[in-house]
Amino acid sequence: MTKPSQADRSLSLAQALKHGRARLQAAGIEGAALDARLLLQFISGTRHNDILATPDHLLNGSQIRAYERVLARRVGREPVARITGRRSFYDADYLIDASTLDPRPDSETLVEAVLNVAHQLPASQSGQILDLGTGSGCLLIAALRQLPNWSGVGVDVQARAVRMARINAARLGVDERVFFRHGNWFDPLSLSHRHAFDVILSNPPYIPISDRRALMPEVAKFDPGRALFAGRTGLSAYEVIVPRSVAYIKAGGWLVCEIGLGQEDDVMQIFADAGYGEIDIVKDLTDRPRVVRGRYRAIAR
Repeated sequence: MTKPSQADRSLSLAQALKHGRARLQAAGIEGAALDARLLLQFISGTRHNDILATPDHLLNGSQIRAYERVLARRVGREPVARITGRRSFYDADYLIDASTLDPRPDSETLVEAVLNVAHQLPASQSGQILDLGTGSGCLLIAALRQLPNWSGVGVDVQARAVRMARINAARLGVDERVFFRHGNWFDPLSLSHRHAFDVILSNPPYIPISDRRALMPEVAKFDPGRALFAGRTGLSAYEVIVPRSVAYIKAGGWLVCEIGLGQEDDVMQIFADAGYGEIDIVKDLTDRPRVVRGRYRAIAR
């Protein structure tokens, strides 16, 4: 007689969680317990408190089969956020898809750096932010949620990413203060945007193409390559963004960019060559240089 599979027999929430944790641990997945729980909540429509309060609640057959499918995807190293289609970032949940990066906690340092310089500006009560390579829109939206009188423009070369950013802006209540444009870097902007922005931010691609094999499978297989890789040195995006930014930033405005490991000196030099001053580095919670920012003091022309 054939032994029944997990999907052919009843499982309680507690049993399903134990099964999921064991399966992910056997596959060498770090954080197996948390991932198993998040995936269980996703397919069952429950919250963590529900699992704790009603551990004997039985899953139906379709839920058990769905759980097996998402566990298999995670065993294949697909990130939980890719499976669920959403990622918690800064102070909210953002919808993501294959066209966007999976936002990571390290990039919250970029949001904090933007907020810090925004509050230093003379017109700190209102201003405009430009986000280059906006993806899901999480950086720009997170900043605008903390700056209620500011507005912003987000640009992305992927049309699907632009649509996703618009959805996130509407979900999170900033859609009346933000506009998203499809195109490459500054190309979709108009003459009205010249010297219009108090802050320009970007988390551009910065990984040298030669480092592809060193990336975790969760990144290399599932993040869009266009948003990861930047030529032989990893600096090609900065070499475009920084010099061109001076036509769109206000005198006294700030350019704030996330950087890759060991790139701080090169990126700071690119900033200086473009006319930026007060250039500094912002470190993340692991004490790693994560952001370079500089202030443009040239007289707007």
